[in-house]
Amino acid sequence: MTKASAAATTSPTIMASSCSESTCGENPAKCGEDGKNWNTCIAQTEVFKPGQEDQNKGANCCMNKMTCLALKTSITCITVWTEYDSLQDLTVVTASAKNTKCCKPVTAWNKCPAPETKWWFRNG
Repeated sequence: MTKASAAATTSPTIMASSCSESTCGENPAKCGEDGKNWNTCIAQTEVFKPGQEDQNKGANCCMNKMTCLALKTSITCITVWTEYDSLQDLTVVTASAKNTKCCKPVTAWNKCPAPETKWWFRNG
């Protein structure tokens, strides 16, 4: 659907992976881009839940603003040692614990053998 036809009709559903609200139309029964069809997230405690544009309006549109997913852009995992853990997306955390509760250890690399264990080092 093009922008021109979007103005004339509304999409029965909006696939967030293939288009956006502005290019595929607007279904007022769904959350809408950034929850614009459902703007009743409680400002002090909730934010729009990314990826919910195509969900029915209501509780689907919002999430606690102190979840790992809501804080994802401000989380600092330790490079090479930890990475963001998407399994913790809906875990509610405090500002001081977000960098530990929302990160998981990175799978260890295979360690290189010590140089003295190599035959070429002893015979070289």
